[in-house]
Parts: sequence; C-alpha cells; structure tokens
Amino acid sequence: MFPTQVGELSIVWLNQTLTDQENRQGARVVDFSTEPLADQGRTSAVYLLTLTYDQLTEMPTKLVLKFAMDQDFVKDALQDQNVFEREVTFYRRFGDGAGIPVPRCYAAAYDAEKNACVLLLEYIENAHQPDLFHGSVAEVDIAVEHLAPFHARWWQRQEELAGIPCEYDRPDQHVQNVTRALEKIPEEHRDDVGRTVIEVLELWLKHRSQIVVHCARGPLTLCHGSFHRQQLLCPTAENDPFRVIDWQSATIDCGPIDLARLLVTGLLPAARRAHETRLVERYHALLVENGVADYPLEQVWQHYRLGIVRVLVLHIQVFAHFNVKLMLEHWGRVAEEQSLWKVLFQWPEQALMEHAVPELLRQIARETPTIEAEEQG
Repeated sequence: MFPTQVGELSIVWLNQTLTDQENRQGARVVDFSTEPLADQGRTSAVYLLTLTYDQLTEMPTKLVLKFAMDQDFVKDALQDQNVFEREVTFYRRFGDGAGIPVPRCYAAAYDAEKNACVLLLEYIENAHQPDLFHGSVAEVDIAVEHLAPFHARWWQRQEELAGIPCEYDRPDQHVQNVTRALEKIPEEHRDDVGRTVIEVLELWLKHRSQIVVHCARGPLTLCHGSFHRQQLLCPTAENDPFRVIDWQSATIDCGPIDLARLLVTGLLPAARRAHETRLVERYHALLVENGVADYPLEQVWQHYRLGIVRVLVLHIQVFAHFNVKLMLEHWGRVAEEQSLWKVLFQWPEQALMEHAVPELLRQIARETPTIEAEEQG
C-alpha cells in the first residue's frame, strides 16, 4: 500500500521507503510537513515535503511529492493515455540511467485499479523553471545539448524499452479527441486558433493512416513526449544543476518531435527564426557525435516539421477535455503579453506556414500507403 493523496502520507510509509536508500546512519523520520508547490500542473498535485529526522544525517531533508490529481474528470480524460503509469514506469525502468539528467527517484508506485500514483523525487536546489513567455535562448541551448545524447542513447533500441508505449502502436488514440476539439471551437474564436492550424489538423485527420506509416518507419527512440520549456529545471548559476521533469508522456517516437515542441513553444517566433537552423543542425551534429548513423539532416528537418503538427494535435485537445466557456473566460483575463492563444496556437501557426507543413502532409499522403495497405504488404 502507498499513499495516493497527501492526506494519506505517514511517517511509517516514509521510513519504509527511505530505509531502502543510502541511509547509512539508520536515521528515522520523526516528523514531516507538506506545502503545495506554486506551479501546479493540470494532471498532478505536487508538494514540497520537509522531513525531520531523529539524528543528523546525509539523507535529504526536502523532497518533492507528486500524486495523480484526485479528480475523476482528470483521471477519466487521461485514462486512455496512461500518463500516471508511464511516469512511474519511466522512473522505475530508467531514472538515473536514462541518459538525460532527471531528479533522483526515491519511490514510484502506480495503482491501476484507482489510476493513482505516487512519486517521491529529489528536490533540486539552485534551479529554476523557465518563464513560458520570456525565457532565454541560452536555456533552450542547454536543453538541446542534453536532448540529442538522450535520443542517441536509445536510438533504434525498442526492444530495451518494454513498458513504454510507441506513439504509432495506437494510431487512432488522438483522432477522437482532435475531432471533438475541432467541433467545439466557437466560431468567434476560430481565427484565434488560426485557420491554417484548423486546415492542418483536418489534413492530419484525413491522412492520419499514411502519416502513421511514414513515422513508424523511424528511426525511433525514447522521447519525453512533452518537451517544452516548463518541463525543464535550468541552472541559476554556471555550476548549478539541470534536470528534465514530468515524464507522463514518455513514448517511443521520432526524436525531432521533442525538438519541435521545445523550439516552437519555447522561443518567441522572432528568436526561433533567428536560431532554429543553428539549433536543428546542432541537434543533428550531437546525434552523429553520439553514434547515430544513416539519419541525414534532411530527414531530421522532415521529422521536425511533423513535430510542429504534433504540437497542435496535443494543444487542440484542450477544447476536448475542458469546459470551453470557463477556459475562454480564463484566457480572456490573461494579459496580452502572456496570452495562451499565442503559445498554444499562434506561434505554431507561424512555424507551420514557414515550413510549408500542409504541403508536406499532402506529399506524405501521395507517397505513403495506408496502415491497411502496409499490413497487406
């Protein structure tokens, strides 16, 4: 048994959990306190856990405690994506050996019947979560330097990734949500979403089968699946730590899908245009340096362009999962310089047009068989 919400946390469970760690002095927890972290996600409840021991110890006095959000509508919306199980699996299977810096995991457990989980993670001092709208190019540079070696570590090694779902094993997993989302966009907000965005998503729905076949041919690797700026803990000074958090979307996919999410939503459009080519070429060079062969830069760019579509496939689903009226009222109260319309839809729309993504989708549809035709040989 393990706690599935903060009210169930106990000294007994903490001592049972921490006894299995490098607790050489045999220190015991005698008291604890919890405080919700300021930046809560939409799917999880996250707390700063402060521990008091019965003696001086090298064990951590601060940890991060993460639970599945204890709300049925959240769990129901995410049930088919297995997000809680994915993150637990990632930390259990890979953790420190993932090939990218992540917080140390002290406990990871999942209850399939309740669709509930708990994670007990390292608290990272001297690191900050970048601002979604005003982050620096330097922060994205650091992320790219870590992302490419991570992808190279698991390049074409799907047999070692058991338990991590492949994005293309369930080709229809997003179709229902995207279809529903497009139907729920109010007419007066379709320009806010972007006519090109809607056109591309309709093309994606129409040619989904061919796109799946094209991407499933790979090469594939272990991906974060939601690699945006707020999944990073960046150093505040030169020798401070860097970590990647929130592995609920861990998946097997084409590596540049992660890269596109980072650049398209992590840089203001002008900054992206100024640095995009350099960053994509740097990503490719790091792959090669870390042993990846037979993956030309041209193919990196093609998968990157498809990654822009993936960004929108994920973003548009807010209209499927949430109360549209309440969501739009909230967005309407946000200052213009921090408009979620921009980061969710308008920035990606600019990237779609600059990279001729509609034409790419039509080309793939012409040149690639459907799933059924591919299976028939």
